[in-house]
Amino acid sequence: QEHLRASTCQCMAPDKAGGGLTRSLELQDPFVLLHLSGVSYQLSATESEGDRSRFAEDLKRLGSRNEYACFAFYTEQACKSLAVFAAAALCHLVGRPPAMSSASAASDSRAQAARAHLEALLPAMAAEESGAEAPRRLELLSGLATAFLAAMLERSEAPPLAFVRRVYGLLSGALVRPLSRESRRNLEEALLLLLQRMLPDPALEAAQGLQPSFLEAQDLQELSQLLTSLMAAAVAEVEMFEETRQGVALPLMCALLTRVPAKQRSQVFKGRLWQQLTELIGSDRIEQDQNRADRGVQRYQSAALAAVLCQAPEAASAFFEAAGFSAILRSEMLGCRMRLAPAGLHALDTTHPASLVAILQVIVSTLGVLPTHSLVLHSTLQWLEKHLQPLLDVVQWVTRLPMTLSAEPRRAGHVSLLSSMVSALAARSGGSAGRSGPDAMLVHCRFLQASSANSSADASVDTLAFSLSGRRALGVASGTATEEQVLQVEGVALCYRCVSLFIELWSLLTSAVGRVKGSAAGMASMASQDPYLSKLQQLEVMIRPALPGLTMQVVSACPADQNDMSDSGTPLLMESMLPSESTKLKICSNVLHVWRHDGITQHIKALAYKGPQPPGGFGGFGGFQQSFQSLSGSGLSSASAAAQTFGPLRSGVLVSQDVVSEANLRAGVLCAIFVHATSSLLNLKLSDSAVPSKEGVNKVSDFRQGNSHQIHFDGAAMTFRHLLFIVETSLHLLCLHLTLLTTAADLEGSNSGSTGRQAPSLSAGIPRLAVVGQYLRLVIEFAAASGSSVALLSTDDRSRETGTISNLLSLSFAANVASTAEKLVAQLQLQQGGL
Repeated sequence: QEHLRASTCQCMAPDKAGGGLTRSLELQDPFVLLHLSGVSYQLSATESEGDRSRFAEDLKRLGSRNEYACFAFYTEQACKSLAVFAAAALCHLVGRPPAMSSASAASDSRAQAARAHLEALLPAMAAEESGAEAPRRLELLSGLATAFLAAMLERSEAPPLAFVRRVYGLLSGALVRPLSRESRRNLEEALLLLLQRMLPDPALEAAQGLQPSFLEAQDLQELSQLLTSLMAAAVAEVEMFEETRQGVALPLMCALLTRVPAKQRSQVFKGRLWQQLTELIGSDRIEQDQNRADRGVQRYQSAALAAVLCQAPEAASAFFEAAGFSAILRSEMLGCRMRLAPAGLHALDTTHPASLVAILQVIVSTLGVLPTHSLVLHSTLQWLEKHLQPLLDVVQWVTRLPMTLSAEPRRAGHVSLLSSMVSALAARSGGSAGRSGPDAMLVHCRFLQASSANSSADASVDTLAFSLSGRRALGVASGTATEEQVLQVEGVALCYRCVSLFIELWSLLTSAVGRVKGSAAGMASMASQDPYLSKLQQLEVMIRPALPGLTMQVVSACPADQNDMSDSGTPLLMESMLPSESTKLKICSNVLHVWRHDGITQHIKALAYKGPQPPGGFGGFGGFQQSFQSLSGSGLSSASAAAQTFGPLRSGVLVSQDVVSEANLRAGVLCAIFVHATSSLLNLKLSDSAVPSKEGVNKVSDFRQGNSHQIHFDGAAMTFRHLLFIVETSLHLLCLHLTLLTTAADLEGSNSGSTGRQAPSLSAGIPRLAVVGQYLRLVIEFAAASGSSVALLSTDDRSRETGTISNLLSLSFAANVASTAEKLVAQLQLQQGGL
């Protein structure tokens, strides 16, 4: 055996990684072996026949071993080459088809051929069992199965669920067995394609109000075994950090767990898996290899997996107890940097937004389900204080993007069209007295499909996935875009995603820490005793100035005309600067949530609710007048009365003029939010087609349909609810801020002896007060025409199938607050001289 090892030599052969010839094939040199054994190269004539035959047999065995080594080496190369050739040939022969209907996609001959080949491969893969007898054959079959699966998805929509379940059972069952590295990667990629492209999208189901069904005990046990095997594979990839090809074990675990109800994720991901996940997040093995292009990618993939898991209190607590949350907050997680400098724009040189997003997702998920966990809250505040500057840099860069802004909807005559629609709706909906059932207006919403969702989805979600996997943005449709332009588009999308998560985190922190009731003085004294509130107030001073400009930029952004594009900008880059609809709604709703609970609004509320509140009214805004009048009657000047009324809010003294200025700035932003949200909410269409009846718990015929005229909303039911929430919240805050502005102007004018003081003009770039009043009147009239409530029904435009009617949405609050705001806007117009 020593002679055999000594006679081994490296022979020239094709490189396994591709390329020319290298010394990569191990063989045994027979001449060296004979020399080491003390045998002459040429047998003498005096040797016996037995010696001759013995030496001949030894040489024959050595030649057989060399032959087997050559066969094994070239079989592996041939299998890999055949799999690569099959994938390339299918990409060329099948290709991505042009836009086609569902019927054409179902009858596509190329898709049927790819599926037939895939079904023929399944029995062969099942017969291989563990793959120990013929590992190269299993590698070849798994690679071919992945190629045919990808080709089938390029030409058609999702196949029947029975076929998908059969393929899933085969792939998941094979992954729990011992496999070679190549076979495991091929099977993981095939299973990831299956989950992401063949099964229903969990995001679409959540948007329709559907929840994933709970898994049975047997399914939970099988899934737990699969996750254990995948985690072991991910840990093995870290140990072999010299590998250049990144695995997909962690993204596959994310795809699996997103289809498990949040309450059951701790039942399939348990035990030692939490410790292994923490080790992957805190591993420094990959960082030691400076030549790897994907340094740190696996760490961020582990963070994405943690964000999926920490959406339930049990799983978030287990992750925190395993020291995973502390590992996420380490400074080493933000070691990557990025310089984003599109042509004609200012440069952004800061921490890479992908790493910020990966960490923010975990923090938001954990804090969302554990808002009262003191250690989580303390750690989050410390991390935010330490890394606030990179986040503010991204916010400021997004705020300064050269987008086309419009404070009012740009469509000509849009208010007149909405008013005509509401009037027609009121006329057609009349005469509903004596009808049984709830007095609600039925609104048909768009049924989300995978194709329609992809066209309007947030591009930052896919961009983050491509960044974490080391790939480029495969969804860019422009064939003329250079690699630099693609990277710029990815950077802008990641910045929007980072800003959205940062505002959501600040909203969660504000509601978790800022639930302090009482006067401003009470808040100040409590801040000196509560370290959490004190830390929050220090951060608020730095974050508050960035919110109005960001919100105004996001709300007012609109597509640019071709004439408005600069010479340095490209259509691809200009289009990427616009935030997606989902990003707009998330940022607006979270900013409104922050403003509902921050110190300025709490101080205004404390003043507003000092007076007697009318029964059933919106609020006691008479507290403003009583506070001012009581202090003015004591002999104080108007400025002193105002300063004493508002009092100190923070560690410093915030005089009344500062509060009025902040309220004035916010009122302008709130007007813009309300106008744009109302324009999207009331973008309804009336049709004369009959409504198909549907039997069930909530029958369509039980709701008012406008004398058999359908009312269509160009969006999903979730979008309608989100817009209604934004309208209600913006109106609530707008009433508070306008009341402060009008009351301060009236009382200061009366104390100075004049007939009235002109109210401060709202900030530039906001909707005109006359336009705001028109939209307020539209909300009131729409609520009256719909009976103060609506019922949403998702309808598939292609199959004409109706979904389940959601719960009734009341419009009473929006109508009442709109009536109050209408009076305040009219009063503010008079104070500003009718402008």
